[in-house]
Amino acid sequence: MRLLGTGTSPYARIVRMQILSRGLAERISVEPIATRVESSPLHAFNPTGKIPTLVLDDGTAISEARLICTYLDTLHNDTPFVHSVDAPQDRAIEGIAIGCLDGVAVWVREVRRPENERSPSILQQEAWRAERCLSWFETHASRLRPANDYAMCAIAVALDRLAFSVPEFEWRDRFPKVSAWLDMVEARPEFSATAPSKS
Repeated sequence: MRLLGTGTSPYARIVRMQILSRGLAERISVEPIATRVESSPLHAFNPTGKIPTLVLDDGTAISEARLICTYLDTLHNDTPFVHSVDAPQDRAIEGIAIGCLDGVAVWVREVRRPENERSPSILQQEAWRAERCLSWFETHASRLRPANDYAMCAIAVALDRLAFSVPEFEWRDRFPKVSAWLDMVEARPEFSATAPSKS
């Protein structure tokens, strides 16, 4: 199997963390692939052009991180990476985790545009969204588990991506419980092994 993505994609990073933490590295090759260009070889597997995309041995391509992670859970006997979200509280925290990550992704895309093309309103909206999410995580810090599942990895990856791409958004001093939780997550080997290059 092949996981197609980029080294900076937070969504691909979640899947890569699952691959490492669930002992699937020998079964899945992680391959960087060009995106956002019309000639990208990714389009042969996934017409949406979205990453990550998991290409199975028979050529079947699965996209969207949660769908990929759910499939990968069928390949190991460890604790499921994607927990059942039957409980309303589990649905709530996963929804906020993914909403936070999606907002960070929008913010990062806007920051990467030439300065004269950036939308001030989008930048402000995403700053507000991140602030609200961090406030919620701080208030509900007792519900933050070790980042060994889909929802918690989404939160950790979102916060790390924010620090990587929008360092001027300084939040750690204002949200000490979340900061302490992220410090714990950063010690996990699969988190450091999948970090985007700072070069």
